Amino acid sequence: MLTDDTLEVSGPSDYRSARRVIASGRNTVVVMEVAQRQGTTMPASLHHMIIPVSDRDAAARYFVDLLELRDPWENGFFQSVQLDDSVVINFAAPPVEVQPQHYAFLVADELFNRIKSRFDSEGTPYTADPPGKRPSQVGEVNRDGTGRRLYFLGPDGHMLEVLTARYNDVPQRSRPQQLSQYPSAERDPA
Repeated sequence: MLTDDTLEVSGPSDYRSARRVIASGRNTVVVMEVAQRQGTTMPASLHHMIIPVSDRDAAARYFVDLLELRDPWENGFFQSVQLDDSVVINFAAPPVEVQPQHYAFLVADELFNRIKSRFDSEGTPYTADPPGKRPSQVGEVNRDGTGRRLYFLGPDGHMLEVLTARYNDVPQRSRPQQLSQYPSAERDPA
């Protein structure tokens, strides 16, 4: 049984872990994995997400090229890619229904510059804000607040964003205490 502060599902060694559905929609389910080691809880973090697309192979290749990721792999029903922070994106093709969503990727300044340069040379349109908010800013980079960001359409009309710094409008109480390395729990292959 899961409660907000205890985990009852045992994992290997001295870790205890459990998976919990934290959000669901028509075609997506977000699962949070929580692990606990001898009374110390690891922070919650995104492990993977599912993005519905009409062509899973083309979408995976698009993201590999865009974000300069390692090659995708077939993962059962999905075509998957792994971001540098270990989050996995699983691309699912029909029979899932594709409804465009927004996905934002925090990238290094150098990668941001390469993406913008590629878009400029290929004529890929981008805006400083989500389309329609400031229509005169097509081809502009948003420098409001912290860092830089730009918005563009990806596969199947998904609204994508690349940004160079985390938003600074997160309340202090919601920010992580420390962005240090946390011990990784070994997982059962089950």
